[in-house]
Amino acid sequence: MFRYVKTSFTCLSVFAFTLLCSSTVLQVSEAEAGGSCCNVSKSDKECEVGDTKIQKVSDLESASDEVILNIKGMTCGGCSSKVKQALTQCPGVKDVQVDHKSGKAVVEVESGKAKTEELIESVKSLGYSVTEG
Repeated sequence: MFRYVKTSFTCLSVFAFTLLCSSTVLQVSEAEAGGSCCNVSKSDKECEVGDTKIQKVSDLESASDEVILNIKGMTCGGCSSKVKQALTQCPGVKDVQVDHKSGKAVVEVESGKAKTEELIESVKSLGYSVTEG
């Protein structure tokens, strides 16, 4: 008998969670279409659904720039790791990809929040020669 009650409670919990998630997805879908739950028009950058603000993905992606650095002197994966760590610590850096074979670092930065000169100086401080490229 106890096993039956425990199983029933588990099924009821899963059903309630699924219903809650479905409701949220429906509200978000209506918001995307400019439906009645959306407080702003579809052309605006943000939409509020209840207490949650939704921002268009295209707006989030456009908020970053890419900086390519040419780095001379890297000879191994350890060099790449040191450069990546140094660049990641710079303000405004979102992501860093470093390849010691090609001598390039691709740095994704928040628009207007990272300075190329600071990125170059952080790599130069490790002993490598760096140019923007």
